[in-house]
Amino acid sequence: MPQPVGLIELADIFVVASETALYLFREDGELIDKLERGALPGVPVRALGSSARGIVLRTASGVFTSADALSWRPSTQRSVLWSAPAELSVAQHQAYEEALTPGVSVQQLLLDLHSGRFAGRYGPVFGRYGPVFVDLLALLLAAVSLTGAWLFLVPRLHRGRH
Repeated sequence: MPQPVGLIELADIFVVASETALYLFREDGELIDKLERGALPGVPVRALGSSARGIVLRTASGVFTSADALSWRPSTQRSVLWSAPAELSVAQHQAYEEALTPGVSVQQLLLDLHSGRFAGRYGPVFGRYGPVFVDLLALLLAAVSLTGAWLFLVPRLHRGRH
């Protein structure tokens, strides 16, 4: 994640802003959504705040507010609580470093394994042909299954006739 511009907490979600994106996290740190340039009222984001109406962004284009982070309107509110930098304790810093360490989720791993991207994206052996290799393995598995069923059933069918 790029350098954050601000962080606010609303009800049960955390909103983190960088200059070019807005990240929505659950309380447990799970990423809910990443809103990029097309979903924001303007970039770069200069400040992030909260008000009674929800999220407030200060961008190069002006100040905007949104209740759901999807529909933005120009803001004329005066009572905005802007996010400000704060020093973290050593324990907090270590906890955040551990929580934000890059990793691959189980869901992403399974998706990459079954689509063939695992062999292409992470494996230097197959390169961009990883999905083709996985497709060929799937065809081979289907052929082995069919020939195994054929070899099992055909002798049994012939024994029944004699």
